[in-house]
Parts: sequence; C-alpha cells; structure tokens
Amino acid sequence: MQKGIFTFLFFLSLAKLTTAQTTMKYSLETLVEAALSRSDQITSQKARIDEKEESAALARAWQNPLLELSAGAKFVTPDVGPHFQVGLSQPFFFPGKQGLRKEVLDFEKTLEEIRLSETELAITVDVVRLAYEYAIYEHKARFAENRRKRFELIRAYLAGHTFASPQQQITSNIVKQRLKNISADEQHLQGALQATLQQLNFYVAQDMANRPEIQVPWLEGKRVVDESLWVERALSSNTELASQRVLVNQATKEKDLSSKELWPDFSLSAFYAQESAGQTERFLGLGISFPLPIWNQNRPLFRSKEHKIRAETYQLSLKERKVKSLVQKLVAEYASDQTIVAEYSKESLATLESQLQSMEKEFRKNRIDFILFLELDIQATETANRVLNAQLHLLDTVASLHFLARDKNLLADLSTF
Repeated sequence: MQKGIFTFLFFLSLAKLTTAQTTMKYSLETLVEAALSRSDQITSQKARIDEKEESAALARAWQNPLLELSAGAKFVTPDVGPHFQVGLSQPFFFPGKQGLRKEVLDFEKTLEEIRLSETELAITVDVVRLAYEYAIYEHKARFAENRRKRFELIRAYLAGHTFASPQQQITSNIVKQRLKNISADEQHLQGALQATLQQLNFYVAQDMANRPEIQVPWLEGKRVVDESLWVERALSSNTELASQRVLVNQATKEKDLSSKELWPDFSLSAFYAQESAGQTERFLGLGISFPLPIWNQNRPLFRSKEHKIRAETYQLSLKERKVKSLVQKLVAEYASDQTIVAEYSKESLATLESQLQSMEKEFRKNRIDFILFLELDIQATETANRVLNAQLHLLDTVASLHFLARDKNLLADLSTF
C-alpha cells in the first residue's frame, strides 16, 4: 500500500514537472490580435477622433442670445421717476458659414481616422516583424547550440588522446578557441532573443513565457509581384497620400469659408423700455446690427488660402512620386529576395545539421581530416545565416509593400509569398 502511494506521488510530481516545462506556443494571429486590442496608442487615437467629432458638432451650434438689463432715474423738473430697459439680441452667422466651418473641422476628424488606420497597420507590421525576428534568432540560437555540442564532443574526444605532433596540438588549440567563440555567439543570440521577446511583450501587454515558440509561415518566394498593381494600390490607398488629399480638400473648403468671411455676421434685437416722470412712457422696438466691412474685408485671408491650396497640391504631387518610387524599389528588392529565398529551402537547415553530425562522427573515427570538418562547419554556419537572413529580408519587403498600400491582409498573404 505504501509503495503504491509513493508510486502515485512520483508520477504526480513528474506530471507537474512536464506541465511546467511545456513550451508555450503563439501564432502570429494571436500576437497581432492581442497587440491591437491592448494598445494604448489605438485607444488614444480613438479618443482623438471623438474629440474632433464633438468639435465639429459645436461648429453648427447657434450663438447664445444676449440679454441686456438697465435701470436708472428720469428727471423732468420738478418730477423724478424710474427708468428701466430690457433688451434681447440674437447673433446670427451669415448663411453658409456654419456648414463650411463644420466641413473644415470634419476634415480634422478624417485625418485622425486615417492616422488610426496607419497606427493599426504599423502595430501589425511591427508585431509580425518582431515575431519573425524572434523565430530567426531562435533558429540561429539552436544552430549555435548544436555547434557548441559538436565541438564539446570533439574536445572530449581529443582530451582522451595524447598529442605528440605539432599538428595535433594545433588541432586541439583550434577546437578550444572555436568552442569559446561559438559559446560567445550563442550567448549573444540568447540575449538578442530575450530582447526581441521583451519588445513583443511591450506590444501584447503581457509577459510571455521565458522562451516561447512563435509559429511563423516559412516564406518560399513563390508569389510573383506585379509592380503596376502595387503602384496603383499604393497611390490610391497610402495613408500619407490619403492625409495629403484631405489637406488639399480642407484648404479648398477654407478658401470657400474665407469668401463667406467677407460678409459680416449680424444680430437681431428687440427691446422694451419704460420711464415715469409725471407721465409714464413706454418704448418697444426691433433692431439689427452688423459691422461695416470698411477697414478689414478679409481679402488677404482669401488670397492666403489660395496659396495654401497650391502648396498642398504640390506636396501631394511630390508625395505621389515618392510613394511610387518606394514601391518600385521594394518590388525590385522583392525580385532579388525571391531568387535568394528560392535557393534556400527550409529543409536545407536540417540537411546542414545532418551533414555536420555525420562529418563529426567521421572525424572521431579518423576517416576525415580536421581541416575538412572545420571548413564544412564554417560554410554550414554561413549558409544557415544566409537562409535565415533571407527570410527576414523578404519579410521586411513584403510588410513594407503592404504598409505602403494600406493593405490589412498581411497575415493572410504571408503564406502565399
């Protein structure tokens, strides 16, 4: 009975240990969703949109009426009597001004909405980029760890042999130095891995496991990118261009509003007055008041808006050429990255590992020369870095194209590249 209890407790503790050591897995979709839902920047941007909406609504509000009260005394010798007056006036905007003012402020809200879209896309791109960077560092760290273990085996193998010749002693020194360098590289990669994880934690607003597994699609460079299509999409949807078009339209409305400002606002008023000095006299009347546009007719304001329209239009033209040039540059880079990625398949990493393990075994059997094994290790490391760096570079190009075109289908499209 006691033996059965100990057996049960052993397996229970083993199950707990296994659970504690389970690697947490995260998909790109999970990370991006968490980042977007917990972003203070997005929440702040939405609050700014609400602020602009309320400001625009205020532009259509009527001005408050003005109540005027006055009292005094009237002297008609020898009589003295009270005098009081009450008046009410209502200011009015010149017809069309309120609507134009609201339209001008509505453009401010539109700009904030475009900035919100840009923020959401920027966060998505940043999280995807960091996820790929983490996955690349994970591959590199694992490759460095395997290299270190192979050279530790070789060092242990050489430690069991007596070296008489200078060549054998040099071989032993090379192994020791190489092992030291590989350990330093591994530590550097572990540090970079944790630094990238902390950046991801900032976006998703949570502390992920110490070394989670982040699953990202392997890019194969199989999709053909149509330059004219991406240029068209970027010119029509790019956030910077969209904002600039809003600024052109806003300047046009400001010009229309400035033409209305040439005509002054006015007020309608009504008043009642009563005074008594012997006899009671009452006065009742209506009035209208408005400023005379004599000294200031706002014509410089009208001309300044014309200059602003011209300036914003030139800016739009300049930014369109810039965006088009960036897309063409990215498409050219993609064609280059596509060729490189196609040369390095995901299986090539496993092939390199297999070759190194086989070569290491052959070296310990004295079937191959150490220099040959060392050369293979150097070439394998260089190739592995090229394979992984090509993935990251291609991802940067694809993400930049989606950002320029304001394409929110980055996650869905990754598997097609």
